[in-house]
Amino acid sequence: MIPELDSLGSLPRAIAAVGLLWAAAYGIGWLAVPAVASKSWQPIHVELLRIAVGLNLTGFAGMVLGTQRLLGSGGSVGLLLFLAFLAVVLVSREWIGRVAVAKRAHSTHSRFPWLVVPVVALVCVTLGPALCYPTGWDELVYHNVLPRRWLADGWPAIYPDLPYSGFPSLGEILFWLMAPIDGVIAPRLLGWVCWMLGLFFVYRVLRRRLEVNSAAVLIGVLAGSSKLLLVSANW
Repeated sequence: MIPELDSLGSLPRAIAAVGLLWAAAYGIGWLAVPAVASKSWQPIHVELLRIAVGLNLTGFAGMVLGTQRLLGSGGSVGLLLFLAFLAVVLVSREWIGRVAVAKRAHSTHSRFPWLVVPVVALVCVTLGPALCYPTGWDELVYHNVLPRRWLADGWPAIYPDLPYSGFPSLGEILFWLMAPIDGVIAPRLLGWVCWMLGLFFVYRVLRRRLEVNSAAVLIGVLAGSSKLLLVSANW
């Protein structure tokens, strides 16, 4: 591809990069969070917890291996592919058994999960900006340029002209791991996905004290606030 066109980013590659990162996070998160993490949690909630834990562990592994200069020349993609393959191997038996149990426990009188409706509405409102090119100075410099410079050097180096490269956040490390696939749209898309994941865990905290309807309404108000909408678009 022409370098000028490649620098504009690719939406399919961005989706593939985020999907691969999530699969890798699930693989390492599966090892960290056992199947019986909490009997009060539904299976899908345990899976999301594994992804959240896995994202942190993937970033930590990237930082450790990166400082040892072991992830150069596309090594970060190799790490993600290995962890994603680990996820497929580890969860295959668990999912087969879970599907069998679900079929036996299936009820023809199950209620429609009405909470899906506001979630879909929230996705429709906030997903658009996550699929666009970066616009803010901070995300252009630290979410796009910095990971690309690390990719060119083969490790998370410290640059005098970018002071915050000396103490990067988890986000910058994850952006660097995805950079060989896409480094323009993928950071913003990953930020939006993590924003949605964060709202879910806030909802889980609220459910400890509130009923389902009250917690859902409060989360809807928080997600629709101007500040949180800004975070969803410029994480």
